[in-house]
Amino acid sequence: MFPEQYSFKSLIGKMESVSRSASAVHLPAYLIENAEKFKFLLLGGCQRSPE
Repeated sequence: MFPEQYSFKSLIGKMESVSRSASAVHLPAYLIENAEKFKFLLLGGCQRSPE
């Protein structure tokens, strides 16, 4: 078996930075239509209370 070409850290380093967007243009229509069901996938939808 060949050794891994890249480590996870090196792959992330090679990726261009992804800018955050509050726009929902890039999201699938089903996700937008069922936003309450999938709010953990949307911006600001995964809020956890501090313990």
